[in-house]
Amino acid sequence: EISLLTVNEIRAITLSYITLPRELGKRKAEILQHIRNNGSEELLQALKTAAEQKEAQKGTVAGQKRKRSGDTQSSRRVARETDSDVVEPNTCDKFLQIPNTEETKRIYRAYYEATSNAAIAIMVCGVCAREIDAGTGTNEDATPRRLEALPNSQCLVPRLAHPAHDLFDGKLLEPAGVVREGNVTKVRVCRECSESLIKSGDHPPKHALANNLWIGRTPWQLQILTFPEQLLIALLYPRVYVFKL
Repeated sequence: EISLLTVNEIRAITLSYITLPRELGKRKAEILQHIRNNGSEELLQALKTAAEQKEAQKGTVAGQKRKRSGDTQSSRRVARETDSDVVEPNTCDKFLQIPNTEETKRIYRAYYEATSNAAIAIMVCGVCAREIDAGTGTNEDATPRRLEALPNSQCLVPRLAHPAHDLFDGKLLEPAGVVREGNVTKVRVCRECSESLIKSGDHPPKHALANNLWIGRTPWQLQILTFPEQLLIALLYPRVYVFKL
């Protein structure tokens, strides 16, 4: 039992009873033999008590570790059982079965709805000139708004005029995002620019053309490029490109 104690622990307890010779060093076996030969019963009892306390402490720590490990395994087992509840049963008997008429219609209907013009609609923001996904299910509103109704529209006036600017009532806008209805000018604005116009005051939205981001129209030579020609000069190569026929 006493051998459970370290050399330092044995020396600390023995110090109050006897003096250990220096030549023993840190050799535990020789130190214990010297104590058995020269130590008193009180010293031996003190060492045994310390060893028993240390062993009991180790047992408590080991029990706590086993309990934590058991709790973890139990939680994992519960998680596996919970997951198994939602797993679909084995349906190998349905392999290669042709869907019935109703299922076929449902699949086609879901495909058409996901690839319809309304679902993949894109609008051009008149403020920032970006193409924005305006399909069904998005938070974008593609409805054109009257230019004079835009909040803080004065911040869309460019500070430095350029002859090639497309100005609408003095505001620098992207023509693809502007709708003319008689004498009324309407503009499509993406959600980000719309929120920025409400908060910005005299500062244009971050991506607005009026925020020194106007670079002019795309040169005609680049507008007429075919798709393979676009890939040849592209800085980034797309891994997947979907064509809607």
